[in-house]
Amino acid sequence: MNTIEDIIEWIKNYDNPSENIEKFAYELGEMIKDMDYTASNGGAAVGYAGATGSFKGINTGIYLTVDNITAGSNGEYSFVNILNNMKFEMALQNAVDIDNATSIIVGSWNDDGTRSKYSFGDAVALNDIVSENFMLTNARGDVLLLIEESATANSVLAMTEIPCMLDNPEVTHILGIAKENFEGLTYEEVFEVLKEKSLAMQSEATIYRGTMINASGNEVTVELLSLENTQYADVFKVDIPDGFVAVGTYYDRLQGMGVNLLTDEQLIDKYYFLEECSDKNIMNTIRIAEYCGYNYINKIKKLKGIFGRNCLCSLQCIFNEKIVEIVINCVAVIHYSLGVTAPA
Repeated sequence: MNTIEDIIEWIKNYDNPSENIEKFAYELGEMIKDMDYTASNGGAAVGYAGATGSFKGINTGIYLTVDNITAGSNGEYSFVNILNNMKFEMALQNAVDIDNATSIIVGSWNDDGTRSKYSFGDAVALNDIVSENFMLTNARGDVLLLIEESATANSVLAMTEIPCMLDNPEVTHILGIAKENFEGLTYEEVFEVLKEKSLAMQSEATIYRGTMINASGNEVTVELLSLENTQYADVFKVDIPDGFVAVGTYYDRLQGMGVNLLTDEQLIDKYYFLEECSDKNIMNTIRIAEYCGYNYINKIKKLKGIFGRNCLCSLQCIFNEKIVEIVINCVAVIHYSLGVTAPA
């Protein structure tokens, strides 16, 4: 099997890669495939996509939080960081220039602004190759995910990792949802279901900001997401470093992005039957229903029809049968309040 050092040396010795960059990108991908993808700590794979926000000079990538979670998990969890190597990046940039190196790693861009998982010709982007092989090797049981509002259906998670999880017999659930519940949905619809649940799950989390030293030895400002005050605190354990300060809740951040996740008080005010509800699952179910509704109607109508099968399916997949009737009744109320007729 190849090591990252072997691949760096191979790049340096490649004769004029820019002359036939399609051939170079494809052969590099084949070299990358032949690596050992076993997690160094033996942990189960955790997936992620997106960032907690977008601020100049601040790294808000959710991978930082996932790195923190896996590092402190005592070998329970792992995440993919095989290509996180400055010497590799520099060798690739020196070989084909920065722009082409970026395309080889992350993929190319379609005319409509969406990402393609192919860089040059039939060469698959290295991020997709690495993620697929890492998930095939390390994903098992109930795969944990952190998906942010900025994550899209053309992310590596959506296009490569989720299909891999669904096909992997070692994976039984994804974010608590049994795989069989996704039967009949497209990969994009599965991604949307998982994103909705992840956002609702994170809504009570706290965002912390502070400085840390990056791989280049430079001090950088970053954000970490703490789920200590949520029902997932025992699963997503984040060790907030000394000196980091809370800058707000994730709920407030989402509201600032235009994502409609109502507070408990707002839900109770809108749906009187929730007044005596103490089940957080039910509250989050209604929260997701509201979020789905405004996404379909006012945002980008990204799934099959307004309040179609996916909306109801996602709600029934995520929560147990005891509250399905409440969920469906609530969705019906939302339909009525928005003037939308629900499909039979």
